[in-house]
Amino acid sequence: MLIAAYESQHYTIDEASPAEVLAHIMESSGIDSSELVDIFGSSEVVTQVLAGQEPIDFQQAQALANRFKLSPQIFLK
Repeated sequence: MLIAAYESQHYTIDEASPAEVLAHIMESSGIDSSELVDIFGSSEVVTQVLAGQEPIDFQQAQALANRFKLSPQIFLK
């Protein structure tokens, strides 16, 4: 209990952005960005999404959720 209280006060973990979550899932699954072109429409959009320059929309979140068998909410901000 004391350790958990200390850690929560001194070592807070920031919430990951949808782009960071997607990048982590891709890395842990061994998936290349080119494999997501069918979801995002082009490699340029995939690059922009992963850079946090373009948000993931609801339809893209649904498609990612289906592909990775996760909740679409983790891809939406």
